[in-house]
Amino acid sequence: MHHTLIHRLTLPAAILAIVFTLFAEKTMALAGIIYGVRDLGNQFVVSSIDLTDQGFAAELLVGNKPAQERIRDIILLADGRLTLLRINVVRDAQSDRSNIEFLGDPLEGLQQRPQDTIRLKGLPLAHGASTATRSNGGSGQPLKTLVSHFTDTPPYSAGVIDLATSQVSTLPIQLHEQARFANLTLCPDGITYGTSLGIQGGGVHLVRMDFELGGFTDIAKLRFEGKSLRDDLKSLTCSSSGELFVLGDPSYRGFNSLFLIDPLTGDLTFVRAFDVDFITSR
Repeated sequence: MHHTLIHRLTLPAAILAIVFTLFAEKTMALAGIIYGVRDLGNQFVVSSIDLTDQGFAAELLVGNKPAQERIRDIILLADGRLTLLRINVVRDAQSDRSNIEFLGDPLEGLQQRPQDTIRLKGLPLAHGASTATRSNGGSGQPLKTLVSHFTDTPPYSAGVIDLATSQVSTLPIQLHEQARFANLTLCPDGITYGTSLGIQGGGVHLVRMDFELGGFTDIAKLRFEGKSLRDDLKSLTCSSSGELFVLGDPSYRGFNSLFLIDPLTGDLTFVRAFDVDFITSR
């Protein structure tokens, strides 16, 4: 009898210990800072969340921008500076629609100054950079980018952005002419990922973008709660520990959230709500 009583008391405690351990492992695995930007027309808001803390997002900067420009991406450079990729979406605008604004290092405080914006050169008429990410090699290296019609529709071409000269140069990468490619991000292992909508098999796919080899590789078809995604996701980022996070609203709840991607299965796991338009990570 005494032995049975001890068993009944210790079993729930053992279960709780296992659950706590699993939760702690997951929490530790999700360490890092995610930065996000929300486009509000003639303003934007940059905020951040600490993945080890389930508190509210911290607002870092409220900035101004021309109402005719749309934010296409937020990029954390190798030197720690946050940048915004923007594009003029007025139909009769002239060339050089895209620009990059440097906001500074969020650890030192963000600021907005007119002289910290460069206008990209070398883009075809009515085209712009639709997404961008860092290149391998650290500070001073060009950004990898995808170029498309200013409406962010196919076909897409690949290129690099030289931040010193503002020049965009195209690369000979073969991309499906009818497919959407988006959401570039660089992982610590040197692999560049993106998403694609409309390649073989339908749905949204995680793809590896081989800028050096001149092509892309289909990694996995993305799913949430067992169902294939119908609409493309908003943004993709890779943490310093190599985890892939994606921003989107696959349940159509009316606001964006952060999800963790399993690149082996393509399954999305909900992390937390984060109602911004684009994300990057430290």
